[in-house]
Amino acid sequence: MKRRVLSIVVTVLLLAAMLSGCAGQKTFTTSEARNGVVRVLAFYEGNEYYDLDGEFLGTSTVQTPIYSGSAFGVGTAGEQTDIFVTNRHVVESEVYDYVVMPVTYSDGSVRQETVIVKLKLTGAYILLDDYGFTSANGLDTSRSVPCDVLYEADQDHADLAVLRAAEPIPGRMALPLLDQSVAPEAGSTVYALGYPGSTDRSTMDSSNSVTSYAGSVDKVTVTNGIVSLHTNFVNDNDKKIRIIQHTATINHGNSGGPLITEDGAVAGVNTWGYGQNTNTGDQQAYASIEIEYVQDILDDLKISYDVYTPGKGGNMTILIAAAAGVAVLAVIAVVLVLLLRKRPAPQPAPQPGPRPVPPVPPVPSTPDSRPRLQCTAGTFAGKRFSLDNSVRIGRDPNKNDLVFPASTQGVSGVHCVLMVDGVTVWLKDLGSTYGTFLEGGRRLAANEAVQLRIGEKFYLGSENEAFVIAPKGGI
Repeated sequence: MKRRVLSIVVTVLLLAAMLSGCAGQKTFTTSEARNGVVRVLAFYEGNEYYDLDGEFLGTSTVQTPIYSGSAFGVGTAGEQTDIFVTNRHVVESEVYDYVVMPVTYSDGSVRQETVIVKLKLTGAYILLDDYGFTSANGLDTSRSVPCDVLYEADQDHADLAVLRAAEPIPGRMALPLLDQSVAPEAGSTVYALGYPGSTDRSTMDSSNSVTSYAGSVDKVTVTNGIVSLHTNFVNDNDKKIRIIQHTATINHGNSGGPLITEDGAVAGVNTWGYGQNTNTGDQQAYASIEIEYVQDILDDLKISYDVYTPGKGGNMTILIAAAAGVAVLAVIAVVLVLLLRKRPAPQPAPQPGPRPVPPVPPVPSTPDSRPRLQCTAGTFAGKRFSLDNSVRIGRDPNKNDLVFPASTQGVSGVHCVLMVDGVTVWLKDLGSTYGTFLEGGRRLAANEAVQLRIGEKFYLGSENEAFVIAPKGGI
């Protein structure tokens, strides 16, 4: 009887575990979702300038503006990340901009004129706090993280870009992306998150002479509104881009930030604001690029991300799981009563005689032919590691099997992976910032995999962090 009751208990507990597992989708309040937003600064240089008709005027050192915008993290929802999505126009590789500068004319006169300057991107950075950049001291590299632009759309495509930070941003998490099939309906509430330029005024000193760019989580602004409709936006190249038109206010600096639902899932990328139209009488409206464009880009880049589908997990599932938990406790209580109830003492059963014990077959001794990973230089010099199935290598302790110290130079957060099939080893670069190199200096392309044999070497970033594929016993 006890075995039967215990079997019931195990079954009930397994059922409870399955029900609680249904609550796997994470939801975030609007306040929590602010932790998924970062401030991006882009730096440019240029010395070619043109008049407003496009005529080349000459070259000169020009004080160029700093471009700023917002971005949001993607990856495993709720976990720290180094991948961020923003607008292309925040980090474009080459732009033309208007600046005011002294222009010398043929008669020798010098006048301040508005000219067009050709600018090239020299660096993009994510600010860690409100003092990563000040007008008095410039960029503080200890309070900012450099980024690579993994993807920049051309003018025929949606205004989007993808950044990879040199390391995961402390305290910033990935947000889930809304399932494409369940876009927010007209009339539903949405929230626009980001760093509008007006936020920076709160960091001015009393004389208004020193300004710092806001970059902390508590400076992320939240505006709410409703979805007006899903429609097309025709860009300058007559290409149609699908957008969400809504009433959640977007200002300069919000570009690239997320438009989220009430569950904290990203439905779009904040991009444009429409001014009041005096001809039609339309009031201010705002546009966010549909999230499906982001998902397509991440798929092409082979970057993983979490998708949120309303009704499949989240708050409702948590309530269901909680109710199931109460039911489970009630069943267990009944079972315990059955176990403790007095029952007639069972009569002793006849004891069987001793049963012969079959001999244990010997375990065949076969040599371990699996290859090893041996470090020949750097952090793990002289150490060997077993290779089972796959070994991810990098600095992020949450995403790697072989973890380098956070201060290691030349090793990315997620750098490369070794994949093992029996005695065959494949090395694959995971889009590292510093590069994965074979012996001889050839750098692997991002996501390129090559087969390595016993005795073949590779290194991360430079030959200071070198490895060799070794047999048992080492080389």
